[in-house]
Amino acid sequence: MRRDFLMITENLASGAGSNRAKLGREAVRYALLALGIFLLALGGLFFSCSGIGMDPLSVFYSGVAETLKIRLGTAALLVSGVVLVFLLIFCRKRIGIGTVAVSLGIGPLLNLLLGCFSYTPSGWLGRGVSSLAGVAAYGLGMALYLHADLGGGPVDAMMLWLMEKTPFPLSAFKVLFDAFCVAAGWLLGGAVGAGTLIAVLLSGPAMCAVQKGMARIPGFPSWEKKEASS
Repeated sequence: MRRDFLMITENLASGAGSNRAKLGREAVRYALLALGIFLLALGGLFFSCSGIGMDPLSVFYSGVAETLKIRLGTAALLVSGVVLVFLLIFCRKRIGIGTVAVSLGIGPLLNLLLGCFSYTPSGWLGRGVSSLAGVAAYGLGMALYLHADLGGGPVDAMMLWLMEKTPFPLSAFKVLFDAFCVAAGWLLGGAVGAGTLIAVLLSGPAMCAVQKGMARIPGFPSWEKKEASS
């Protein structure tokens, strides 16, 4: 009888410890998602204030903002909302908590940052540094929120859905998609310039570099392997 009681107690303690560990992992994932969203908005601030162009998607946002006479973050929120509705209708399987969080989080954060910390660099050096800071923030933010594995951003999810309908590989389709965003944004009056080229060339490598760096950090959380083996 006593042995049975001890076994039950040990099982309960083991289960409680396992639940605490699982909750801890989930908390880290949501923290990475939140930090990633903040850094993406910060990247938008750096690109916007550089005055020499923005990343391809933000070029489209800025074109929408210019056309509708609304703030940049509001345009991002509007476009993300429309894309999210599109996904709900045509491809619900690509929607996760991260998809909704990115849709609702980046736009208001970007408006807040632009309202509080907007600046205008002097000279091409300052503008170039601002664009490079945007690349760094964007690359780090993308790596963190993707590592959280809670769902991709709405535009990324739509891009993947559209790619599946074409014969193009992801790399080629991404180039075409970015070109469409830049062209459409430019036609709407969006901010295109040297910063756009910097973003196109460096944002992807920056994100990959951060992901490789995280993989080399001892003890950095990597729940995908743990969950796959459990």
